[in-house]
Order: sequence, then C-alpha cells, then structure tokens
Amino acid sequence: VYTELWDIKSIPAYGIDYYVKVDEYLRGCPIDINEMVHLIKSLLLGVNPHLRPHSICNECKLKENSCLLLQGKPCMGPVTAAGCGALCPSLNKPCEGCRGPANDANAASLARTFLELGLSKDDVVRKFRKYAGNRPEFSKGVEAV
Repeated sequence: VYTELWDIKSIPAYGIDYYVKVDEYLRGCPIDINEMVHLIKSLLLGVNPHLRPHSICNECKLKENSCLLLQGKPCMGPVTAAGCGALCPSLNKPCEGCRGPANDANAASLARTFLELGLSKDDVVRKFRKYAGNRPEFSKGVEAV
C-alpha cells in the first residue's frame, strides 16, 4: 500500500499506564462481567478491589487440568494474570497470555524454559510481545533470551 515508508511517522505503542496513572485494570477482551461488577462495587464502597493477583496456573489446578508446560507445550499460564477460568488449558491448548502479566510473573524463567522446549529466540520474543507488547513484566522474558 505504501511505496515509501520513510514518510510514515509512528511512535511505539505503550499501555495506557505509560501515559497516565492507572488505579486498576480490567483484563481480557471482552472483560469478565463478574470482575467489572466487583470493581464497581468496590469503588462505590471505597475499598480496594483485590482483583485476582495470581496466575492462570492456579485456575488450572482448581480445575484439575494437567500441566501443559510439563507436557512440553509452550504455555504462558505461569506468567499470565488469572480470571479467564483457564479457558485455553481446559481445552488442551496452551495459554497465549491474552490477559497480560500476573503480578508475580517470572518471565525470565519461563523464557528460558521455552528455549529448553526447543522454541527459537524469535518465537519466545513473539510469545511475550503478542499481547503485552512492552510491558516491563514481560520485557524480562524478552531480555532473558
């Protein structure tokens, strides 16, 4: 479409919190209705909402799913924020990380695990940048490779 790319002026894409202070995130697309109701109730009551701080792995354990990472599948569950009910892993599909990084994400360790599973460095970088882009939590995974 564009014959001369030098004329296109673009800036790097960052999350909204790069530009303004964000008090809380509602993750997912679409967002989870229960999380939205909880957040609104908490705001109206003037209390901290405490939205799921753990990773998808916790939801997998609650559903008694077998660990896809232990089966050699490149699952982003250990570093991805919970709230989807482990939808993809429950269907025997590795988590893609679409809810963004969990609060305690150890992205560097997971990136090294992906390399051990045989993923190329480029594939590992793509997995961490797919949904979270330049988020600092997932940038650690990119830096580890």
